[in-house]
Amino acid sequence: MRHTALFVGALLAVTGVALADGGADCATAPTVNLPGSLPYTDSGTTCGKGDTYADNPCLGVYDGGEDALYALEVATPGEYNIALLGTLTWTAFGVTDGCPDTAPACTGSHQSSGGNPSGTVVFPAAGTYYLQIDTWPSPACTPYELSISGPVPVELQAFSIE
Repeated sequence: MRHTALFVGALLAVTGVALADGGADCATAPTVNLPGSLPYTDSGTTCGKGDTYADNPCLGVYDGGEDALYALEVATPGEYNIALLGTLTWTAFGVTDGCPDTAPACTGSHQSSGGNPSGTVVFPAAGTYYLQIDTWPSPACTPYELSISGPVPVELQAFSIE
């Protein structure tokens, strides 16, 4: 049994799969190093975590449900792809340049009334950002599968050959 657990742990480490599940607040948010942890995947739920940050500037009406948070330690600024799969309806994620209780600026957000929001977020500088997964007041919570990939460095985003 012990060998099986060690093998599964080693396999998950090699494939970039994480089993963190988002935290209930900034203090318990698991850290994802960008781009060091990429590709990053995780699955979890916002259920049972409470509505800790109901005033996130990124989420508008999509911050009425229970929250799950991740701390994103960005070493390489640029554009990263973030996707949520397996969610219920009225789900969103928002990224701020500080914990949502510190009046942070919104770096980017995506929401979907049909569920499974995804899109790119541009991180303009290195530093700590917070990803908040949330829902509109109904449903009160949602399961999710989080996927983060990238980056496209900021200096290459404006460059194009015609």
